[in-house]
Amino acid sequence: MPWRELKPMDLKVMFIADYLSGRLNFSQLCAAHSISRKTGYKWVARYNADSVNGLMECSRKRHSQAQAVPFAVKEAILELRVQGQTTPGPKKIQTALSERFPDQPPPSKTTIYNVLKKAGLVTPRRLRQRVAS
Repeated sequence: MPWRELKPMDLKVMFIADYLSGRLNFSQLCAAHSISRKTGYKWVARYNADSVNGLMECSRKRHSQAQAVPFAVKEAILELRVQGQTTPGPKKIQTALSERFPDQPPPSKTTIYNVLKKAGLVTPRRLRQRVAS
């Protein structure tokens, strides 16, 4: 006889079915399903708000990214990197951005480096072999 495999969604539906039957009080119900009361209340609230669809796993990613670099600033970073005879690094690009966009603070040097690296404009340095003394 094969093992009975239950998915998390099945366990949530079984918990809600037992909750709706009203045979046990809430503490006993949560103990029977091996979950905390806080999780039980969360599942019941989601079920009441959106029926069975509310029990599905929600995405954990942020809804907005407050520190995202604006598109215009990204374009300016790439433009400043390729113009001129020399290729400026993140520190010089940061000062040029503060002059170009005086109304907003410039992104950090690490953020500028990450934008350049993502665009393929940074060649990694060759690592030196360390010799034991």
